[in-house]
Amino acid sequence: MARLLVIMGSGETAPTMVKPHRAIFERIGDAPAVLLDTPYGFQENAEDISTKAIQYFAASVGRRVGVGPGGRRPARPRAGARAGEPR
Repeated sequence: MARLLVIMGSGETAPTMVKPHRAIFERIGDAPAVLLDTPYGFQENAEDISTKAIQYFAASVGRRVGVGPGGRRPARPRAGARAGEPR
């Protein structure tokens, strides 16, 4: 299984990023993906940004993305959720 650390700044959910995101997910296969809130975690609306990013990956890229440990999460984990799954 390939493991990648992909670091992006602002604009990571812009329409132009769909193709690069799909290419990254093709490389990792079914491995879980985790979003770290480091570029925006200090903002008061960090939970909203995380929620929008999770929705972007689901709708535009077709992948589930979780929020990493230590980051602000948009909601509590759902019952039975596995690591890396959306909350």
